[in-house]
Amino acid sequence: MRQFPKRKTMISALLIIITLSGCQCGNKPTEPEPVDKDYPIYFSNYFGVGDKVLFKYYPDSQKIDSALIPWTPKRGISVSANGKLLYLSLDASVVVIDAESFEIVQELPYKTGYAVAVSPDNKLIAITGDTLRILRTSDYQVIYSDTLTTYRGIFSKDNLTFFCGFYDSVNSGSAYILTINETQFIKTTKSFPDRSVGTLIPTSDKTKWILYNLIGSYCAAFDIYDIALDSIIFTDTLCPGGGTATLSADEKKVYYTAPGSPFQGANSPFIKVFDLETNMIETIIDSTIFYADSFAWALPNDVIATPDNRYLGVLNGVMALSVFHLIDLQTLTVVDRRDYGPNGYGFTQMTMQNK
Repeated sequence: MRQFPKRKTMISALLIIITLSGCQCGNKPTEPEPVDKDYPIYFSNYFGVGDKVLFKYYPDSQKIDSALIPWTPKRGISVSANGKLLYLSLDASVVVIDAESFEIVQELPYKTGYAVAVSPDNKLIAITGDTLRILRTSDYQVIYSDTLTTYRGIFSKDNLTFFCGFYDSVNSGSAYILTINETQFIKTTKSFPDRSVGTLIPTSDKTKWILYNLIGSYCAAFDIYDIALDSIIFTDTLCPGGGTATLSADEKKVYYTAPGSPFQGANSPFIKVFDLETNMIETIIDSTIFYADSFAWALPNDVIATPDNRYLGVLNGVMALSVFHLIDLQTLTVVDRRDYGPNGYGFTQMTMQNK
């Protein structure tokens, strides 16, 4: 495991390097990636006792790299669109580090509540929290802001729209849509009766939104919203909910979880596979594969589909996410597992380049 030098010394040295070079090479526009690239999955522990560790897991080779870090990215981690930078969301700021050396590049003095959203062309980032800020990556200047409380942002694949959730005195969890062009930003909103928007994933053809919504205090709903019909065309009510959803790179499948509660028994939690073309649940991955020879209640929680459509990363656990599984999406079987033990701390949600 790598270890960082003390932060003050490192920042001073890197500020000199940045000043002399006059550039931020990690913020160059995205270039075509090789098809067979082994895209790493990043995650970090963020609370509890002990050192904070940033993990970098390679699905193809099933190898993992890690480093001790002097920050606590409790609000999440994001990867730049070209894979060269990581954005660590702390409470009071966002730390930008090199994805290879894990060394600091810059610190953005903005309070954040969630992971940073990165545009696919690598030109913009969005910081959500008590203020929404859109920044250019070339100089990290704020080019748009809104004082609404926002969360869980994502850019469209064509870079022309930004989506997130927001709430205020009138709306308790609605969709915030920001159309982006060179001269102006156009804001619209969308609410759903009896639901609070949790996670929103737009399809690249601009026909559907994939939603993991909240219902009441303990339940959730996996919803498919048809934009042309202005209607939810599929819903799966999850009680209790508390999971996440991820879209496959070819946009044919959605994988979503319902961790549930350990008091409901081992067969309660699951991962469901939804087919966007048929608008139906295709199959359910049996949760018992996450229990065998594992720590108690290793419920499937966070999921992420790799850009090559080959694997699904799964973080599992109750109160503290303590087990990582890698699932082969062709066979729907576990091909690798990492046990972190009942260590008393949890992990951030996973992130990858181009996700």
